[in-house]
Amino acid sequence: LNMTKLCFGSLKGVNVSDYELKSGGTSYTYLTVKHLQAENPKAKICLVMGQDNLLIIEKWREYRYLLDNCVIAVAVRGGEPLSPMVQALGDKYGADIRILNMDSFPLSSTAVRRAVRLGLPFGDMVTNGVEAYIKSEGLYKDMAVDIPTEDILQYIQKLSNKRLSHTFG
Repeated sequence: LNMTKLCFGSLKGVNVSDYELKSGGTSYTYLTVKHLQAENPKAKICLVMGQDNLLIIEKWREYRYLLDNCVIAVAVRGGEPLSPMVQALGDKYGADIRILNMDSFPLSSTAVRRAVRLGLPFGDMVTNGVEAYIKSEGLYKDMAVDIPTEDILQYIQKLSNKRLSHTFG
C-alpha cells in the first residue's frame, strides 16, 4: 500500500484505497468496486489491469459486474494483439474497454524483486520514492529467488557500460 501511495498518490483524480486490506478475508475486485461506488456514487470507476488479466477476466468472480460498471483500461505488455479480444468483449457484454496508449512495458514486480535480491540496480524500474522505500525498508533482500540464467543475462545486457562497471566492479 505504501509503495502504491508513493507511486500514484499524488496524481490528480487518483485515490489509493486501503479498503481491501482493512476488510480482511478474501478480496474480490467486484466488492472493492462496489465499495468505491458507495463512497463516490457520481464517480466512474476505471479499473486498470494488464493484458494478462483481460485475457482471463471471464474467470473472475462477478466479472459481469465489473464489465457493466467500470471502464476497463488495459496496459499492454506484448504478446497477442488485444483488439480482437476488446472487440469481442465489447460486443458480447457492452463493456467499455480501452487499451492504454503507452509503449509496451515488459517490466514486472518479479523483475524488481529479482534485481533487489541480486543487488542489481533497479531505480530505472520504479519511481524514486518507491526505490527509496524499498531500500529504507530492506524489502526483498532475504527472498529466495530462483532466477533463470538467461533472465540474468538479459538484464545485464540492458545495463550501460558505466552501470556494469559500477555494479560488478
